[in-house]
Amino acid sequence: MARGQHGRGRSIPDRQMLRRIVREQDYEPTVQEESPFDDSTATGENLAPSSPTRRPIPLHRRFQNHITEHWFGWLCSVIAAIVVGAAGVFSWFTHEARLHFATLDNDAKESSAKLGEMKTDLKAAQGAIQEVKSQNQELRARMDQTQTLVNLLVGNRLQPSDSGHPPPDPKPAAK
Repeated sequence: MARGQHGRGRSIPDRQMLRRIVREQDYEPTVQEESPFDDSTATGENLAPSSPTRRPIPLHRRFQNHITEHWFGWLCSVIAAIVVGAAGVFSWFTHEARLHFATLDNDAKESSAKLGEMKTDLKAAQGAIQEVKSQNQELRARMDQTQTLVNLLVGNRLQPSDSGHPPPDPKPAAK
């Protein structure tokens, strides 16, 4: 105890420290007591003291002692576990990337095949459009010819004839 603390109890940290020290010490009696009895083994009973019992060590203390004694092995094990875990994660990511690239490659091949089909369809459609354009030109040419013939016929009809008869009525008479 420190000076000036006479009559006072120990502080809580002091008591905890003393308890810890006492628990860590082996239980060995310091006084050798002589038994007042005679050493007789007439009944076959062994009265000699057995081996001294040790106090139980708390689990957290045993764990702490184990780690302090074997810290290098634990450190190597943790590093190895991290390396193995990282390798597994890397392997999984590379596998997923390969699957993704295979899917993209397959999609590209399908797209190029569809593009080829679309090109052939486009060429066929352009050929059909050209055919329709040529038919349209032929029909316009025929329509122009028909229009000129109609104009000639109508123009001849409207002109007075030499016979003195009026031209016939374009509308037939209703019966």
